[in-house]
Amino acid sequence: MPNPCYYHPAVAAAGTCVQCGAPGCGESLTQIGDKLACRRCAAAVQGKLGMEPIPPPSVRPLGPANDERRLAASGTRNYMAQMPEDTLTPSKFVMGIALAFVVGVLGAVGVEKVMFYSGHGIALLYVVLGFMVSASLRAFTRRGGQALALTATGVLLVCLAVNHLVYAQDVLNQLRASGDLGPGVTLIDVLPAALGNLKFAHWLFVLGSVITCLVTANQEAK
Repeated sequence: MPNPCYYHPAVAAAGTCVQCGAPGCGESLTQIGDKLACRRCAAAVQGKLGMEPIPPPSVRPLGPANDERRLAASGTRNYMAQMPEDTLTPSKFVMGIALAFVVGVLGAVGVEKVMFYSGHGIALLYVVLGFMVSASLRAFTRRGGQALALTATGVLLVCLAVNHLVYAQDVLNQLRASGDLGPGVTLIDVLPAALGNLKFAHWLFVLGSVITCLVTANQEAK
C-alpha cells in the first residue's frame, strides 16, 4: 500500500493532517472548515482557525490493525506516539551499524592501550565498551529489541576481535624491542601465546561486555 493511514495501517489514506502531516483515512481525519486534521491535532487546528473546540473523533479499530495496536500497547514502546517520519529505513539502519562499528573500534583500541600499559588493571572498561556499542546503535536508529541486540552484539564481537589483535601486535612489538624474537616471527605466530597468557578474569569481563551489549540493545526504545 503506497500511503497507508497512520492510525489504521491496513487502510489507504484519504488525506493528510494539516498540522502534523500524518496520513489518515476517512475515519481518522476531521473536516475543520476547508482543512483536514487528525484526532491529535484537531483541537489545535480549531484554535488556529478561531472555531469552537469540539471533542476529537474517536477512531474505531479496523480489522488486523486492532490486533497490532493491542500488541503494541502491551509492550514497552508506545506505537501511537511514533510519528511517520521516524520510520527506520535500510540506509539509516546501515548508517547506524557503521556508527556503532566506528565507536566500537575506537573504543576497543583505546581499551587495549589502557589495559596493555596499565598491566590489565582496568578490565571493567570492557563492560563500558559493550554499552558504548549498543547505546550508539540505539541512539541513531531510535530502536531496540532482539534484532537490534543481535546486530549490536555482532558489531561488538568484531570490535573485540580487533581489540585482541591489537593486543597481540603490542606483545609482538614488545618482544621484538627486547630482542627475544627474530624478525621472521609474525602476528599469527604470537597470537595464540598472547591470548593464552590472558587471565580468566579478563575473559569474564569480555563476557560481561557481550552481556551488557545484549541487555542494553534489547531494551525497547521509549
